[in-house]
Amino acid sequence: MECRGDDVPDGKFTDFRRAVQAKDDGSAVFSSVEWPDKLTAIRAWRNS
Repeated sequence: MECRGDDVPDGKFTDFRRAVQAKDDGSAVFSSVEWPDKLTAIRAWRNS
């Protein structure tokens, strides 16, 4: 899994900090997961 947190400014139209209910000392983190194939992904998500 890859994760990245950045200083995301308060938005005027779309606000990631408000969407994730981040506190004053928190930050928004964006992540992604790569699976070797679809079957592995389906099995992994079922077990989480």
